[in-house]
Amino acid sequence: MVEINERINAFLREQQLSYPEVAQNSGISENQLKSYLAENKIPRNDVKKIASALNVTASQLVGWDD
Repeated sequence: MVEINERINAFLREQQLSYPEVAQNSGISENQLKSYLAENKIPRNDVKKIASALNVTASQLVGWDD
C-alpha cells in the first residue's frame, strides 16, 4: 500500500512542482505541508486543498482510485 506522503511526492515529481508552489496554491504553509508529509497524516479539508493544488482528486491523492 502506497502511503499518502509517497503519493504527494510522486505527483510533485510528475507535475514538476515544488513544496512552496503546492503550499502557495493550497493555502497551507510550507512548514505545515512538510509536517503532514513527515507524520503521514493530513486532515480531510487539507487533503482536498492539496489535491486541488496538485490538479488531482482527493480520491487519487489518498489512493481510493487504486
